[in-house]
Amino acid sequence: MRCEDARELLTARVDGELDGVQADALATHLDGCAACRAESARRTRERSAWREALAGDHTPDDLRRRVLAAPVPVALPLLLRPLAWAAAAVLAVLLIAPPLLQRLGDGDATLRPAAVTLVLDGGDVGPATALATETLNLGDSPF
Repeated sequence: MRCEDARELLTARVDGELDGVQADALATHLDGCAACRAESARRTRERSAWREALAGDHTPDDLRRRVLAAPVPVALPLLLRPLAWAAAAVLAVLLIAPPLLQRLGDGDATLRPAAVTLVLDGGDVGPATALATETLNLGDSPF
């Protein structure tokens, strides 16, 4: 067993989650490798420190009951997730497009700002991009 593989198994060993074959292979490696043996001891001390630090903390019974009674969220199967996103996109387009198209269709001048010319004191100032309090003279324009 390589040190890399052994280090991946150390936490599972400390937690008591290794099966017999893995535990035996790791024990054999630890017998011959001082670096992994030191790392195993460090993780064991760390685990013990966490257990001691958290020993007095207990979840209140009413909180535990509420958490366990809460409904479990159901995840969509992987095959249905793209369909859910597609349905959400179609719904968004159906909700956003009609008011947007209506707003754009109400005035072509907003689509073509150069079609409106601002006139001050009888002189041509240029295309109106922002209208302030001055008078807008549309002349013969259909708008």
